[in-house]
Amino acid sequence: MKKIEVYKCIFCSEIFDDRDECTIHEQVCPERMDTMTCLNCKFYRDSTLLFQPGGLASIPICLRNIDISEGFKQQCDNYIDDAASIGKSILKQAERNFDPTSLFKMLMRDLFPNNENGNDFELPF
Repeated sequence: MKKIEVYKCIFCSEIFDDRDECTIHEQVCPERMDTMTCLNCKFYRDSTLLFQPGGLASIPICLRNIDISEGFKQQCDNYIDDAASIGKSILKQAERNFDPTSLFKMLMRDLFPNNENGNDFELPF
């Protein structure tokens, strides 16, 4: 048995073998409040969809209709970490105005990458 030394991010607890890698990660960690990432934003939602047979897909959603499917944004102009600072009515308005069309198109592109329309899906609504 050999004892090893590891480094843990103080924000998300991710483990690193290398101290420098951990230091770099901590500067941009999504769970760090001052990076203003989607993960800490009040407009962020994580939607879990059920597919048959029995598959799950977790899809990140921004209620401001910003595409975060490829990864979280940092220093976003729409970032809000405290719903009280904008008022609950603005958050509710964003929830009502959320348009899932782009989310479903992205999901369909992932499920059917070689469709005959060149990944341009028409939704029936």
